[in-house]
Amino acid sequence: MSAGAALGNLLNAAHLLGYGAMVLSGDRCFDSALLRQLGVGQEEFLAGFVSIGKVLEAPPPVQITLPGAVLSSWAPTEQEISKSPTQPGGD
Repeated sequence: MSAGAALGNLLNAAHLLGYGAMVLSGDRCFDSALLRQLGVGQEEFLAGFVSIGKVLEAPPPVQITLPGAVLSSWAPTEQEISKSPTQPGGD
């Protein structure tokens, strides 16, 4: 938790100073040339790294998806209810 909080503060500080910053992870962290250049040993690994630099152009606007567009709920039909076995404990 502390590492995540520190990382968040680092990104916020970079943005407040007018830089662009992002955390890179995934396949990039296993690139042998990068690991070699950073001096990462055989028994070590990268969980991610921070890239900070000048913003050349604003990022595209974020498309907000409303919860109703992706959430749904299931309700049984009358036919499914009538075919269901007796509820446990209902003897």
